[in-house]
Amino acid sequence: MGTLLSSWPFGIALGLVVQGRIAESLGWRTGMAIAALFCLFALILILVVYHPPPGAAARAAGGSTWWNPPDWPSLRSVLISGSAWGCLNVGLIILFSFGASLLAARGMSLQDAATVTSIALWISIFSVPVGGYLLQRSTIPRLLANLSYLAGALALLALYLDTWPVLACILFGLALGPGPGVLTAMPSRVRRPENRITGLAILATVNSAFMGIGPMIAGIFADAAHSPAAALLLGVAMMLACVPLTILFEATLPRVSSN
Repeated sequence: MGTLLSSWPFGIALGLVVQGRIAESLGWRTGMAIAALFCLFALILILVVYHPPPGAAARAAGGSTWWNPPDWPSLRSVLISGSAWGCLNVGLIILFSFGASLLAARGMSLQDAATVTSIALWISIFSVPVGGYLLQRSTIPRLLANLSYLAGALALLALYLDTWPVLACILFGLALGPGPGVLTAMPSRVRRPENRITGLAILATVNSAFMGIGPMIAGIFADAAHSPAAALLLGVAMMLACVPLTILFEATLPRVSSN
């Protein structure tokens, strides 16, 4: 999962560096159109390149459909892991949106501010798969994952306090490494083959809800305080929330086989 998700920060980082310049030169509509073309290209790649894994047709014939909801204990675990994944994503979104605005308010050009915050994403391209690899071979993966969330919160707090912003972004990128792979792999421990598709869809829906509502609340905080710095405190809280949510996931894990 860490290797798969290493492509996620790459697209965001590339957008931070490129899309602002496209908007300045060709207009914001052109930037949106180019982003849409990338989505279309991804769809074409899936249609042309993707092939179902061996045995997928047999499993589908055995009753695995797009709507086959998990039982309540498994659903509860998926909702908890989706909430943790959503919290981490909100913290990330706050970094590269309000963090860039904060650096610009402190004197950087908007493009330089976006470039500085994108450092965290460029680093995470490598730290996410490496972090997943190391945790998979560690005897204390949960402890290391929780320490990474705490380190991410510390990095956002350092940026809020205007303490070495470049180093803060570097720290956030390194701290982000173990988190994504762990959080997105958690539901696989409770989803059975017959409800895996629906469970993953529920995970994505919960994450999308957090990503839609979180930046809006951060914007309200920033407007109320008349400074984008206030939004970073919400990011700190979101990163910290990953710790109790992962502990809650383990505490409520169904005591049944999830093969």
